Parts: sequence; C-alpha cells; structure tokens
Amino acid sequence: MTKLLISLFVFTFLLVNALQAQTYRTPCEAADNPIDFGTEESSVNLNGSIYEVIPFITDTLGVNIQNFGITDADSAIFYLLNPDPETSFLRISWEAGTVPDLWVGLIGFENPCPDTISTDFGEFVHLSTANEELLSNDIQGDEVIFDLCNLDVDSPGNLFLWVASSDSGTFEILVTQHIRPVNDHCQDPFDFGVIESNVDEVICLEEINAPRTNLWGCAENYNPSFVENVFQYDIACFEGPLEPNMSGVWYRFETDEEARRLDMDFYHYSESDEIRFVLFTPDPNVGEECEAWVILMCEESVNGEIFLGNRLLEPNTVYYMLFYSEREIADDFDLCINVKPPGECLGIAPYYYNHTEIICGLSQLNGFCLYMGPPYPPSFINWPGCNPPFGVAFHNPQWFTFVSGEANQLSIDVEISECIGQGVQIAMYELDCNVEFDPSEQSPGIQPTANMLVSDCILTAAPQIGVVNFKVNNVVPGTVYGIVVDGWANAVCKVEVLEVLVGGDPPHIDDDLVGEPEFDNKGFGFQPGDTICEGATDVLFALVQEVAGACTYRWTVNGDSLTGIENPLTISVDFPDPGVYEICVAASNICQTTAPICIEVVVAPLEFSVQFDTTCRGHEYLWEETYFGIIELLEPIEAPGDYEISTTATSDQGCTLEADLFLHVLPDNFDKPTEFFEVICWDDPNPVYVPFEGHPQAQSFDMTGIYGLDGELFITQESFPGNVFECDSFFLLELLVLEADIGSLDFECSGSELLLYHTESLSLPGLQAYVDQMVVRYEWRRAADGSILSSGFYSDSTDLLLNLSVEELTEAVEIFSLHLFSRYSEDPDSLECENIFSIEIIPSDLDAIEVEINGPDTLMPGEQYIFFIEEIAGMATFVSWSFDPEPEEVVIDFSTRAANVVFTEPGEAQICIVASNFCGLMDSTCIVVMVDTDVATPFFPAEEFNFQVYPNPFAQLTQVHSDLKIGSASWELYNVEGRQLLKGEGEYEKKIPVNTGTLPPGIYFLKLLLEEGAVMFKVVKQ
Repeated sequence: MTKLLISLFVFTFLLVNALQAQTYRTPCEAADNPIDFGTEESSVNLNGSIYEVIPFITDTLGVNIQNFGITDADSAIFYLLNPDPETSFLRISWEAGTVPDLWVGLIGFENPCPDTISTDFGEFVHLSTANEELLSNDIQGDEVIFDLCNLDVDSPGNLFLWVASSDSGTFEILVTQHIRPVNDHCQDPFDFGVIESNVDEVICLEEINAPRTNLWGCAENYNPSFVENVFQYDIACFEGPLEPNMSGVWYRFETDEEARRLDMDFYHYSESDEIRFVLFTPDPNVGEECEAWVILMCEESVNGEIFLGNRLLEPNTVYYMLFYSEREIADDFDLCINVKPPGECLGIAPYYYNHTEIICGLSQLNGFCLYMGPPYPPSFINWPGCNPPFGVAFHNPQWFTFVSGEANQLSIDVEISECIGQGVQIAMYELDCNVEFDPSEQSPGIQPTANMLVSDCILTAAPQIGVVNFKVNNVVPGTVYGIVVDGWANAVCKVEVLEVLVGGDPPHIDDDLVGEPEFDNKGFGFQPGDTICEGATDVLFALVQEVAGACTYRWTVNGDSLTGIENPLTISVDFPDPGVYEICVAASNICQTTAPICIEVVVAPLEFSVQFDTTCRGHEYLWEETYFGIIELLEPIEAPGDYEISTTATSDQGCTLEADLFLHVLPDNFDKPTEFFEVICWDDPNPVYVPFEGHPQAQSFDMTGIYGLDGELFITQESFPGNVFECDSFFLLELLVLEADIGSLDFECSGSELLLYHTESLSLPGLQAYVDQMVVRYEWRRAADGSILSSGFYSDSTDLLLNLSVEELTEAVEIFSLHLFSRYSEDPDSLECENIFSIEIIPSDLDAIEVEINGPDTLMPGEQYIFFIEEIAGMATFVSWSFDPEPEEVVIDFSTRAANVVFTEPGEAQICIVASNFCGLMDSTCIVVMVDTDVATPFFPAEEFNFQVYPNPFAQLTQVHSDLKIGSASWELYNVEGRQLLKGEGEYEKKIPVNTGTLPPGIYFLKLLLEEGAVMFKVVKQ
C-alpha cells in the first residue's frame, strides 16, 4: 500500500477554561506537552484535524508500520496524559468530526524520544486488570472506558493516548478521568476507630460525612488462599471481589471490651439483588492486616438492602467490612451500624406461644436471654409429642417464636445456667401462621399439639444444663416456629442463646409472584361479565398458587381486613348491598408482607325477568332463568289457555330475582299424528328415533316399513321449553332402508373369453312397494388400477354381466367388484346408498393344463394304493378317473384329487385321467401298473398295531402312536402330487416323531414302512 509521507494535525484541548492548540505527531512531541487533568473528576476536550494520511513509522526505511493490530489505522497522533494518581478509569467519548472512523488506545514507550529515527521506540500497549490490551473498537458515535486499575499511574510520563483513523478529516473527543473511592483498597479503608458499645449509638456514613459509594472502584488483589473459611461460606464470597469487573470499598472498626452484638442497615441505590457484604477479621497468626483473613459473614442484598440484627461480635477485635458489586451496577449507598453490648436477660417469658412477639430471623436470636418463671397452673401437662415414651410433662414452659430463614436447618448454641433444680428440657414446634399473636397476653393462651412437633425428643428425655447445641433439620423457610424451654421437675434457670450457627433471615417474598384473586361466578345469579348479584352470599375468591416464602395471606374487602379464615388461600364474601367492591390479597410471613394485589367486582340487583313459553296440559313446568338458574317448579296445569305467573325468587346463594312468566298451555292431540318420512342406508349405524334421539321414551327403527298405522306408536311428550312436537302423542313413521342385492358374483370361461355374472336377480329388500320410484345405477370396477369397466342405470332390460378377455388379466390375483347405488328418487341430491359385491380370479387357474399320474408302478393284489394328480402346467379344476380292468375297490378323494384303489387280479392294469379347467381346456394321460404277487411291502391294516397319528391337524410336529412296540421302521412324507418330501428311519418304541420343519400348510400323506408291511395316513399341517 502506498502511504503519503506528509501529515498535518491540528488539535485543541480544553481543560477547565484554558484553550491550547498544539501538534503532537510523534510520542516525543507529546512527551514535552503532557495534559494535566487535576486532582478531581474532570474532562479534557481534544480537537484534531488530519489533512494527509501517514502511518506511525518506527524506522528510517519506513517498513515497520505500527498500527497495534488495527489494519486500517493508517494515521496516528499522540497525547501524553497525566491523570490524577487515584484515577481508576478513563472514559473517551466521541463528540464530533468528519473522519470516517476513529480508534484510540493507551500506549507506553521504553524510549519515546530516541536519538535517531532508526532507534526502536520500545512501544507497548498497556493492559487492563483483566490482562486485556487497552485498545478500542471504532468509537465514532460511541465511547470506550479504559480500566487503569492495573496501571502504575504514580509514575507519570508513560501513559500516551494513541488516536488513529483510516483517512483524513477532523475529530473531537472528550477524555474524562474517574477517581477511585478513597477507601478502594484494604490498605486505605475508612476507619471508624474503636466504636463504643452503646445500643443507642447508631453511626451513619451520611451523618459523619464518610465515603459511601463504590462507583469507579477497582477489583481487590488479596490472596484468596490466605482466607480462612471456618464457617464454610461459598468461596464466591471472597473470590468474587477479585474478578476484574468488580468494584469494592472497605471500612474498618475495632470493638471495645463490652462489644457483643452488631446491627447493620445497608441500602444500595442500584436496588440490585447482587450487592455483597463480607465481614473479615485479620488473621492474628499471619503478618500485617490485609495480608490474611478469617471470613465471619457473607450476605447478599435484596432490592439493594442488607439488614443484620444482633450478629455476634467479639470484644477488643479488629473487623474489616467489604461491600462490592459488579462495576456496571456500582452506585452510592447508605450505611448505618450499631455496635452493642450483650443483651439484657428478659424477665419471665410467655407461658403460651401465642403470647410471644415474633422474632424476624434467626440472627435476631443471638444474645436472646430469659429467666424462667415458676410453674403455671394447671401443672404437669403432658409434653406434646414426647409423652410417651419419655413420660415428661410441661411445668413452666417458656416460649420464644421466630420466622425461619433461607436455610433448611436450625442450629443454635444455648447456655443453661443459674439453675434452681436439675436443668431444662428443649423442643421446637411448627406454629400456625394465622394465629393472632398477642404479646399483651389478653387473649386465651394456646399450647401446641403433638402433630406440631418438628424436633426430636432427645433434649426432653433428661435435664439439660451448661452449653447445649440444639439442632433441627427440615426447617421450611418463611415458617413460624416456636422453641420452648421447660424446667425439669419445676426447675428454674437462666437460658441464653449464645450463637446462631445455622439459620438466616426470613426469605424475601417477591411481589410479582402474588397472582390476582380469582372467583367462580357460577351459581350466584351472576349476570354477564364480573357482575355479582345483590344479596349473594359465600362468594369464593382464591389464590390459585401458593407464594414462595409466605406462610399466610392477608385479605381485605374495601380496605377492611378479614379474620378467622380457615384456609388463607380461599375466602368467602357476602354482598348484601350493591356497589363496587375491591378484593385485595397480600402474601406474608409475618416479618414481611407484599404489596396487595386487587381486583374489582360490581354488585348489582338482577334485572327484572320476563319470559314467554309453551307447555302441555297436565305437565309440570320447570321455570328457569339463564344466569339465575331454577326459579320454580310449577305444578301441572290441566286447563289449556294462557297464564301469567309472577314471583320473587331467592336462590340458595342469596340472590333475589323478580320475574314474570307468560305461559301458553296446549291441549293434547289424539286424532292427528305427527308424520315422519325417513330414508337411511342399509349400513347406517344410527337408527331412526321417534320422536327424537334423547327423548326419555324414544323408540328406534332400522328396517323398511310404515310404523304407527294402528295408533300403536304412542309417546308421552315431556314438557320443556322448545319442545318441537308440542303436545302431540301419536306418531306415524314411514322408513325406507335402501339396499340392493344380487346374491354373489361368479364367472364362466370359454377359451379366452371370461364372463362375470351375478348369481341372483337384482332385488331391493323390503322396497317392493317403492320399485317405481327407485333409481339404481351400477359400476363394474377393477381393483388393480381402480378403473371403471362398465357403468349405467339398471332397468328390467339391463343385464349386469361383464365380458373380459383372459389376456386382459395381468395381475397374479385380479379382483373385480360390482357397485350398486340406489336412490329413492331421481333427485341427484337425494340420499344414495352403496352395495359392493366382489370376486377374486387367479389368472393362472385359467391357463392350459398338463397333468401326470403319480403312484407306485408295482402293486400287490388285494392291497390299497394311492395315485395322485401332478399338475405340470395350469390348474386342473375338474378331474375324472378311469381304470382297465376295473379295480376291486376305488375311492376318489375329491379334496386331494387322489384315487385309492385295490386290484385283486395279477397282471397289467391301466389307470387314466381326464382333467379340465374353468375355461374348458383339457388334458388326459394314462399309466400302466403291474399287479404282482411278489411285491415285498404289502399294505396292511393299521388296526393290528392300533396306529394313531396325533396331533392331527398339527402346527409342525406330529407323532405316530402304537399300542405295541414298533421296532425297526422307516417313514416317508408325500404331498398330494405324490412327491416324496421327507423321510426317516430308526428303532422306535411305541411312537415315531415326525417334524415337518418349514413345509407350508396343506394336506400330506405319511407312509410308514415296517417288516410286516406298510400303512398310509392322511395328515394336515395348519
């Protein structure tokens, strides 16, 4: 890239009210003219003009162009900045200009003014706390904030502002220094000094003009490995402040010898939930303060607020307080602290839990102390939930109650001392959040029941004295609990909570989680919308979902609180008077109550109701109104006519309605039946009902016919509004069920011609009287392609035959169907019903046939033999047998097309068959067999061995069973064509197993060969 070698930069800067014009093309020029920002937060306005473009070149040959990684930074000028040493951030903002872009960066030089131009400047980019280079993106129309927390700005002279652009033009930027808080570092905390323990001495930062902001603070730099985390806080508590984007401030104080408790109220103006407070004490075993810590507390804000009460402190101890947040939400804050001596012991605590004052948060229990009182009458009440098995009783129970914190466990150290007697017993109960707590003790006292016990009974089984750890698991946040201590056998002691080890403050209840009250307007005589009728009682309002952290709900109606609510999620309200009512609900855990969520409902009287209707003579009449419901059930009126009825009705819910009914009463009708004419299809699953489906006396019909001609179709009409048949009692139904029948389909074949026909004449079952009006059309369809082969309308001169050529049959299986469509009239929009008749044809059955005869060629006189037909081609449908000479016996099995024959005369015998198929195609063949007395294996009757084959039929396995031992034998399995498929041999006892394996289902012949002869069985595989 060709670079122009001449550039002229003109700029001005404004500091306070001074205006100067200088040109700093090189770092050396800028080094002689540092820009001073002063000691306060201030801004400098820099103006510049670039007339020609030339890069920053660091050698005489012009080949080392330094653009700090920004390719388009083709020109650059420099300023030496001299901010205050306490500056933590520099903000550089675009103000105006004509340059197309602008980049800035904070640069340092080992030698900003080399002796010759060939000397290396030693330039480098300064790094932020996050170890990132302090270079910007294009800031035109924008700004950049550079983090100086990692820079040593105490050594001025090496913080150069590099300004670069890709082309000529003017620019104006504003450079602002932001000063870190004075207590930004642990080494520079705001020190309260020794704070005198005094419950009335509250120290607030605003009142003593102390620093109270974490704006522009830096991240911390202590070593987290030197933090002793004895209370197992989340490590983020003390590692979080080290993150580069954090901003923290420090406060230090010392306690006097009386100090024991700390109260703190902190409010951050950001109102964020992500402000943290950490309390440290320096580790006395490691070096100086700020080198090593013991972390004592870690709390996070809720809406910017952190409140601590009665947190435990040690006397004569140094404490450091760290408040930090992400830099983006850093802001001013208020802080007040109170260091207090140990709390004074109360007098006698309440004997009943409902007489206590609720303590908000377990932290408030630190230092809680009481002196037990004498036994109260009646004495020796069984300890709820702990008797039996321990046989203990209440004597002088003393209560303190509290709302539990976020933890699901409670653990406190309690000291029992100054006892008159053996000691105390301790247990904890879950209390009803809706109980009215009365510290004035004017209301009747309440003791818990056994089912309210949540602790175990270990500390009630024996007297406790000294320091005792009391622990309870499965504590529910935001719930009210009570801890009771009772003197063993009337003992009286001092009881003090030394420290809350696990607990926490009550959970914050989010206002946004409280839903609007909902109510059901059904049954209260409501009019359309959210209007409730005047006089309505027990109208229910409810919260659909419980609110996390809440244990009860406060309801108000027009600002008046509701009391005595059994289920705080639901209330019932009476509305005796008209008007607009505001129903509000707020979630509460006693220590915190959310803002109320309200809805408005309008209560108004129901409008006067006027109705007109018709009913039948002698029938009851149910008088109803759309929103009110049932007004009255009227007794039957016997005389037809018009009636006006007035009433004032009150519903079960208290709604009142004034109403008029104009009722027309009709007489019965015995001489003019209501006539129905219905047409349905034969396959309609729904019958026809008279008078209609759903009527309590409805009758159903699904066959063609005329019903009710003799008046037998009598139906008592029900009286109800909108009865379309009024008071009719007799009905006449003419029903047509459309159906067409032709029996079934068959076919004939002659050579290559195929004729499809129906076996019976077309008939319309039950519709003989309507034949003249009926219209029937037909369609012959082929299933293979869905084509319609023939169609038309049926008449007496119409035949429904279909002629085809065998050559047209191209599928392995062809299906043809005859569709009959019947109508009652010629109207094309009238109901049309369909009947379908189908036939299946296997074209291969129609091919030319070729057959053979299979069977033995040598026979023994007087024995039975089987001969089979084997089809070499085509399918033989019809077979006839002939013999020469005629056998002594012959049985033709038409299912297998086999011949069972017995010849008695030795010599030759001829067996012939003639076979044909559906199309009349024929084939014939003959075989010659020899009847010879020397046949080695004659057939013999199976009865000699009492052979039986079972199971038969069978799935895969069958067996030949015998009453006698079979011995050596073999077997052969044949199909109906006489082909041998399987065989086997062996020594057998009384059964021979036969496994047909994967042979297809069908008819087979099993031949058994023994020394005595042979026997044949017919078997069927399923």
